Amino acid sequence: MAVPPVGNQGFGSLPEMASWLFSGTQAPLGSSFGGGTYGRYVNDVHDFHKVRISIQSQDQSMNGINILAHSPAEVSLALVSNWEERRGDLGDVASTVGSGMRSIGMKEAGAKVGAGGQLLQGAGMVTGYTTMNKLLTGLMWSGASYLEMQLSLEFYAKSDPMTEVWLPTYFLMALAAPVEYNFAIPAMLRAPGPTIVGTATSGGISGGDITTIMIGSYLRLQNVVINNVTTTVLSRLHRSGLPVATKVDLSFKSFFVATRNDLAKWMRVEEYVALGQAANAAINGDPTANLPQGSTLT
Repeated sequence: MAVPPVGNQGFGSLPEMASWLFSGTQAPLGSSFGGGTYGRYVNDVHDFHKVRISIQSQDQSMNGINILAHSPAEVSLALVSNWEERRGDLGDVASTVGSGMRSIGMKEAGAKVGAGGQLLQGAGMVTGYTTMNKLLTGLMWSGASYLEMQLSLEFYAKSDPMTEVWLPTYFLMALAAPVEYNFAIPAMLRAPGPTIVGTATSGGISGGDITTIMIGSYLRLQNVVINNVTTTVLSRLHRSGLPVATKVDLSFKSFFVATRNDLAKWMRVEEYVALGQAANAAINGDPTANLPQGSTLT
């Protein structure tokens, strides 16, 4: 096993760290890097109770990587839906009607309606009555609803700290770092995460780093990016000089806005959702609409 640098020979960057990691080391389930399984793969805990992070990447040193870790005691999921208050005169009946009339060419009539509304607003200062309507004050969805997940993973060495602790820690950190490439000018950077190409019908994902997270058998998230990664290295060291344990705190976010369709797929309840849709369709007179293949309503 390669010996890490000591003293003033520390790593200057993640690529330097990768260069050292790849020297003189073999993947546990493969003959070379660019594939294999790392982390908690040598203990007796069934994969049913583990987190699996799979990586497909244009970066061949990351492509085909699978990272296993014990499922944390808690998994935090958050879906933030942003809503904005309506601005201007949208809650004002007279102003809204007047603006609408002017927009369709009824400028003179629209101006009169608007002027009348202004008179009523002035009267409202005395009477308390306004031209505002509650139904015109509803919030407007801003169109940004991303699923966010906090995950804390711990790695402990049972036989090999390189493949069980240090390499999975590196791979998770590398997912948040850009990649250097040379294209006319050296040291250009490619952003981490997926690359949008193709069309909406093909999913819009084809290239970059495609990361999938599976937690047990109940959660499977695809096309996620890492917002933040924080690594804590325990001070206990192996005779090779590598730490025998690390803790990696990760913050993931869905690459696209999360829809109900996505949630059903990620939370693996698509069939139940489809059965509910079919049951409602049956009530409305179409007993076969949206029914999953091979499923029945009874």
